[in-house]
Parts: sequence; structure tokens; C-alpha cells
Amino acid sequence: MESMRLPSRFIFFLFLLFASFFWVFPDMAMAQATTDPVEVKALNRVFQQWTLVAPLNEWNISGEPCSGVALSMTSIDEANGNPYIRCNCFYDNGSTCHITKLKIRVLNVVGSIPEELWSLSYLTYLNLGLNLLTGSISAQIGKLSSLQYLYLNGNAFSGKLPSEIGNLYELLEVRFAENNFSGSLPHSLGNLSKLQELRLQGNSFAGPIPSTFSKLTSLNELKVSDLSTGISTLEFLADMRNLTTLVLRNNNIHGTIPPYISSNKKLKHLDLSFNNLNGSIPDSIFTLVSLSYLFLGSNKLSGALPSKKSTFLAYIDVSYNNLSGNFPSWVKENNSNFVANYFTAESSNGGDLPSGWICLQRPFPCRDTGVSNSFAINSGGPLVKSSDGTLFEGDYNNDIGPASFSVSETKRWALSNVGIFTDGTNYKFTHSNSNAILNMSDLALFQTTRMSASSLRYYGLGLQNGNYTVNLGFVETAFPDDSQWTSRGRRLFDIYIQIVLGNLIYLFRLIQGDFDVKGL
Repeated sequence: MESMRLPSRFIFFLFLLFASFFWVFPDMAMAQATTDPVEVKALNRVFQQWTLVAPLNEWNISGEPCSGVALSMTSIDEANGNPYIRCNCFYDNGSTCHITKLKIRVLNVVGSIPEELWSLSYLTYLNLGLNLLTGSISAQIGKLSSLQYLYLNGNAFSGKLPSEIGNLYELLEVRFAENNFSGSLPHSLGNLSKLQELRLQGNSFAGPIPSTFSKLTSLNELKVSDLSTGISTLEFLADMRNLTTLVLRNNNIHGTIPPYISSNKKLKHLDLSFNNLNGSIPDSIFTLVSLSYLFLGSNKLSGALPSKKSTFLAYIDVSYNNLSGNFPSWVKENNSNFVANYFTAESSNGGDLPSGWICLQRPFPCRDTGVSNSFAINSGGPLVKSSDGTLFEGDYNNDIGPASFSVSETKRWALSNVGIFTDGTNYKFTHSNSNAILNMSDLALFQTTRMSASSLRYYGLGLQNGNYTVNLGFVETAFPDDSQWTSRGRRLFDIYIQIVLGNLIYLFRLIQGDFDVKGL
């Protein structure tokens, strides 16, 4: 008996028919599905409290939220609408929809988080970043057991982080940066073994860094800064191999820099500045093939710089340490900051360094040369003569970058700058302001200002011995004073002035801590 053979075109038609059926059937099921009523009530309460409305004609907040673009497969990060939700309607055999993603970002939302939000227990993505939200984070956050992405950065949240966050075992990325959080970091954060990104910088947390962080071996990015108390070490990094960004700035970290940091072969950005690290710098750090930014300034590191470094290592800050010896040939003035160490003038590379660099090495040998008894600088701007006749020298060197220093043309002063701006690659270290500043004398002095992400220092060179009066002028020209989330920008910094006691003791006296320009 001969077998029946169908024409190939007919077989292809049947294949398309079956394929179309299986693609259409889910859409039919989703058309019949309804959103969990508990979640509908919770979402409406959140939107009412924050006076939000859904994007016009895109999805329905008052009736069936899981409709329209809420069912889109497009990434919620790429979606133009804001606020936005995403739903999954394949629960209960396609009869129930659950809200799985919620984005309310950069909308200047004011107030606290409604308790009803924690009823959205199927959320995998929650982004409330860059708003004006206040209050503490409820322990009810522990209900969001499916959460993978949690972004609360850039608000005004306060209080302690609840330990229940450590129960969210599916978390991949957490951003609590730039808030007013305080208290100790929960040890339970060490339970988040899947975590790839953890940003905690820009808060008022107490130290030390929990030892349980050693279990976060999946981390690609870790940022912790400004821990107010406690003594930390770097021992918790021993088993980490996947870091690309490690920022542990100003955390009172003691001990040496362990060589196992170099086990993170993909490390691009390393910042251990403003701590109490001692000992030598492992040569292996300088040869990491992916490392571009290395900030080790303001520690107690000693020894010499290695003779070789990776060609990809673009910016190096080792200022304010106890390093010594000659400069290696790779040291260049526009991408290396090595002021306030004990390097010697016999360096074979000395001719490539800016004139006057030796004045910025300890013990600051130019202090007794008696070249001048005053200097004035228009920070970030051109030469200006003030109303009282003072001549402010221009400070408009465009070569100042993330790790650099410069000596003025007059050789009367110098400056040092360190730091890169958060999440920014287009570095601008001056800011121009064309708007008039009311009630401001000598307006020309404040039209252009110099900016720094970490440390900006000015030095008087060759000043005669004697008593001096130091006048500092500040004005806020970048952060607006309004109801926008950008008004949350803070420019808090410490003001130090160097003093000399006898011939050997050099101190930096704290004139004012946490100085707030907006408070003027």
C-alpha cells in the first residue's frame, strides 16, 4: 500500500496554521484574565496618595490595570511611559493577572510609601528612584519575596534599613544610594547570595561593614561610603572574583590592601580613598587589564610605585600617603595625582611633570621661600578684579580631570582634584552660570565655578611666614531650590586649612564639617 504524500506547500500551510493557533491562544486567554483585586486596590491607593495618573490611553488604572501596554513585552526600562506597570497574566490557567513590575521614577513624588504597596507581592521590579520620598522603609518589604530589582536611590528616605530585606533571596540589584538612611547595615544583607549590584553610598550608615558581606560572591558592583563609626577591614573581599566596580570610600578601613583584590580580573573602578590603609600597594593592581580608575588617596600607604602599569589604567590617585622613591616613566601630569607624598626630585621622569611639583611633596619645601604674602583665585573662572581692587587670578585649566594637579602660571598657587561623578562619563569639572544671582557683590567671581566629585584642594606656594586671613566665597549655582527632585542635590563638604607647628609638624585643621552651601 502506497503511503500518502502531501504537497510541500500544503505541509508548510499546516505548519503556519498550527503556529498561528498557538500564538493567538495566549492572547485570547489574556483577554479574559483579570487583575488580582487586592493588587488593583493597592495600586489605586498608591496612585491616589501620590496624585499620579496612568499615561493617557495606554493602560487603565481605574478599571482593569493589566491592559494595554501593561501587557507589553518591551523592557520597562526602555518604555517611554512613566509611571508604568507590567503584568503577568498566566496565573490560574490564564485567568488571573498579577502586577510584576512598577516604575514611578523621576516624577517628583512627595510623601512616604503607602503600606498598600507591600501588597504587590508578585513584584519582581520596583523602581521609585529620583523622587522626593521620605519616611522609613517598612518591615513589610519582606513580603516582596519575588523581587529581583529594587531601586530607591535619590530620595530622602531615613531611618534604619529593616533586616527583612535579607529575606528577599531573589534580589539581583539593590540601590539605596543618596538618601538619609542611618543605623548599622543589616547583617541579613549577606543572605542575598544572588546579588550582583549593591549601592549604599551617600547615606549616614554606621560601621563597620558587616562580615556577612563575604557571602556576596556574585557581586559585580559594590558601593559603600561614609560609614560614621566602627573599624572595617577588607577581609570580606577574599572570595570575590566578579567585581567590576568597588567603591569603599571613607569607611575607616584599616589594615593593608590584600593582593586577592587582583583576583577580580574584570575590575574597572577601584576606590579605597579616605581610609586608614597602610603598607604597600600590590603591584598586581596596577597591571589589571580592565582597570581604568584607581583611587587610593588619603590613606597611610608607603613604599614605591611599580615600574609598570596597564595601558588601560587611565586615572591614578595616590595623593596624601607616605609613598616615596622615584617616579616611574608612566607618570603623567594630566592623569595622575601624587601630591603630598615623599617622592624625590631625582626621578628620571621629572622633566615631564609640571614646574613646581616638588613644592607639593612633603614636607612642602617651598613654604619658607618667601615669594609672596597673598594670593587670590577665581575658582574655575577667568582673571577678575574685585570691587575692593583685589586681583583674582584665573583658574581655567581645562586639563584638570579625575586625578590631576596643576601649578599656576605665576607659580604662586596650585590645585589638586580627585574623583569621578556618579554614573557619568562626560566629565565636566567647571560649571558656568549665566543667571544673575541676587544680592551678590562681585558677581563675576561666581559666574563660573570649579566642581569636584571627591576632593578639591588649593595650595599657596612660597608664602612668607606669618599670620594670614583666609576668605572663602561660596554660592550654589547647579542645584535648584525648588520642588523638583534635583533640589535634593547636596553639596556637603569639610573645610580644612593647613597649619604648621614648628618645623616638622603639618596639620590640617577642620574649620567646618559638613558645610552646606545651600545654608548660606
